[in-house]
Amino acid sequence: MTADRSSARTAPRVVVDRGRLELTRGRRQLLDGPVDDARESLLLAASLLAADTPGLASAARPARSARR
Repeated sequence: MTADRSSARTAPRVVVDRGRLELTRGRRQLLDGPVDDARESLLLAASLLAADTPGLASAARPARSARR
């Protein structure tokens, strides 16, 4: 008998879907849009995706600048 994948989730499906949407939005804004808006979208995506899809969450986190 196989385990039900939906029962293993910690966040509701709508939260994961919203996280993926924000990840896509942030990536698009990086190409053609305000950088601050892109950063906000990517940070929101990272927080929404952290529980269920940590790989996508880490991809959504903006790279830290080398400047200090």
